[in-house]
Amino acid sequence: MADQLERCGKCLFGSFGLKITRPLWIGHENDTLTLTKVLAIESSIKSFNLQEKFSIRSMVAKNLSKPFLPPSNHLENTITLKKLKLYESIVIAKSDKSANTVILNKDSYISKMHNLLSDDTTFSPITDQISLSVVKDFKTSLLRLKKFKNITPEDYISFTSNLHSSAYIYGLPKVHKPEVPLRPIIAYHLSPAYPLAKSLSSFLSPLLTNYNNTLPINSIPHFINELTAPKPDPTFTLCSFDVTSLYLCLPHELITDSLIHFLQSQNVDTHTSTTIVQLTKI
Repeated sequence: MADQLERCGKCLFGSFGLKITRPLWIGHENDTLTLTKVLAIESSIKSFNLQEKFSIRSMVAKNLSKPFLPPSNHLENTITLKKLKLYESIVIAKSDKSANTVILNKDSYISKMHNLLSDDTTFSPITDQISLSVVKDFKTSLLRLKKFKNITPEDYISFTSNLHSSAYIYGLPKVHKPEVPLRPIIAYHLSPAYPLAKSLSSFLSPLLTNYNNTLPINSIPHFINELTAPKPDPTFTLCSFDVTSLYLCLPHELITDSLIHFLQSQNVDTHTSTTIVQLTKI
């Protein structure tokens, strides 16, 4: 029964690209009951259309991805984690794409991080924190834009910061992938450019949403529908590609050129587009 439930769980969600990063302990009373409920839900939505099925499966997968601690064990697990933090040979981290807790061998974690940082085309060592002169140069660049009225005085105040710490990198373990690789995360929240980056993100996010809606395939249900549709040609082959550490490998010049093209495609006026590009180069 346990093996059957496990196979069903993988079939229901793995086939639709829905990742459940919380390990399901097949045979454990709670998780066996969970998969039984999932099977019941799947049985009840057989007559639904593809979009409705995907929405329901997404909600179920989202709930299953949340960290689960039985109430009776919560205090015990909390005490255990506090004790484990005293061991210098392990690293306790949040898993990628969920809030689950992962315990790793420290040597293995450091080795994986060194492999990520060994790419000298992306990373370079620094000997100290960001100096005050760098913060001064950053503010000077913003003042220049304000002087020529590319940004308002209010923009200047919201973009500037007195923080001057360097960004730091850490890794989130991808427990849903073989050998548990690390996803590199670069934390900028204490760097001087963080308020500016946050403002740029707020401006660009709605434009990206509009752009995604114009793509030939703009949602997972649409993609699944394309997969199940008859092939136009027997020799037709559908390929899927992935890029390792995509955002870390993109050249700055390519990002700038792509941003200019994107802003033009969204009919953003020339003055605003020029200002956005100048801000991203600071």
